[in-house]
Order: sequence, then C-alpha cells, then structure tokens
Amino acid sequence: MRKTIVEKKIQMQRLKLEIKSYQIINPQMFLLNEWSRLERKNQESVSRLARKLLGLSVRLPLVQGAKADVVCLYEVLTTAMGVMDSIEAMIAKFISKIETTLYLLTELRSMLEQEDEYLEELEMAVPLLRALLAKEESVQIHLIQAANY
Repeated sequence: MRKTIVEKKIQMQRLKLEIKSYQIINPQMFLLNEWSRLERKNQESVSRLARKLLGLSVRLPLVQGAKADVVCLYEVLTTAMGVMDSIEAMIAKFISKIETTLYLLTELRSMLEQEDEYLEELEMAVPLLRALLAKEESVQIHLIQAANY
C-alpha cells in the first residue's frame, strides 16, 4: 500500500511538473512557429529597402560638374538612415526576446533533466525503502515475540 502511495505521489509530482512546463512552453511555441514567416517577410522587406537605396544611389549623377539639390539629397539620406535605424531597433528587440526565450528554454531543459535524474534516484531508493521497512517489521515482530517470552 505504501508503494502505491509513493508511486501515486511521484506520478502527481511528474504531472504537476509537466503542466508547469507546458504552461511555460506553449505561449512561446506560437511565437516560434510564427518566427519563420516573420523572418521571411523581414528578409523581403530588407532586400526591397536595399534595392530602393541602391536605385536611389545609382540615380545620383557622379560625373564632373554634376549638380544636385543638396536639401533634397539630405532629406532622402536622412529618411533612409531613419528607416535603417528603426529596422535595426526592431531587429535588436526581436533578438533580445529570442535570446530570453532561448535562455528560459535552456533553463527549463536543464531543470527537466535534473528532475529526471532525481526521479531515477528515487526509483532506485524505493526498493531499498521497501527492504528496510520489511526489516523493521521483522525486528518489531522479533521484539514483540521476545517480550512475550
């Protein structure tokens, strides 16, 4: 009976830990699944921006005596730099979130591995506990029998 109680407690603890791990991982799984789609869109946007910037820079006349509207050129380059800065900030934001998620997943994985090790130790200790309980009962019976004589 004690064995079944211990086994049930172990099963309950394992179930609670699995529920906790699912509660941590499930919200992140949607984001990780969406990441490939977002990454593709992001790569397309960056390549489009690079093509547009290349096209704008190719339009600049680079021959002797070329004249350009300095104010317009300044505005265009400032806008392009602003777009690049916002893209860099967005990428840094996503990278920090991804790094945090990966760190949490790594910690969760190591915690689960450690719990598995502890569970194996516990499973190895249960038979020893049974043997010790049997010896204790035997000693108690011998003491009762000795006391009766």
